[in-house]
Amino acid sequence: MKRLANLIMALDMNVVITAHAKAEYGQNFAKIGYTFDGWKQLDYWFDLVVELSKKGKKRMAKVAKTRIELFPDDEVFEWSYNAIKRRCDVGILEREASAVQLASPQQVAEIKELLAVVRLPEGTTDKWFAKAGVDVWEDMPAEAMSKCIEYVKNRLPASAMAA
Repeated sequence: MKRLANLIMALDMNVVITAHAKAEYGQNFAKIGYTFDGWKQLDYWFDLVVELSKKGKKRMAKVAKTRIELFPDDEVFEWSYNAIKRRCDVGILEREASAVQLASPQQVAEIKELLAVVRLPEGTTDKWFAKAGVDVWEDMPAEAMSKCIEYVKNRLPASAMAA
């Protein structure tokens, strides 16, 4: 789930994620309300979390968590794209996304092959992953991967370069 969340966060676009509701319990197993049925850390990733319900033929949204001033905590409003659009910068909501090119299978194979030969200072790859916000080579942006490959190639022993 963390890998999926990292990939979503790398997207240059707005993302809507839905989850089923489940009962939330407090002290002495007393039901205190509802929460989403999903990865516990998921709500920390987003600027806006709403709980949807149906009232007659209308879908209503209750703000469960927010970092956006125009969506105050606990506010209830009719759920629609227009309701969101009235409160957000339309330029940001509707702008063209730019694609992030991830590392190719060839790049992943090359870095793994190189790292089987070259010993890097301890923690180097961990730093690269942290900087890119990834956990695996396959999720590394292609441009960052090219720099990693180049760095490792420059550390190849002279005997390996001649071969």
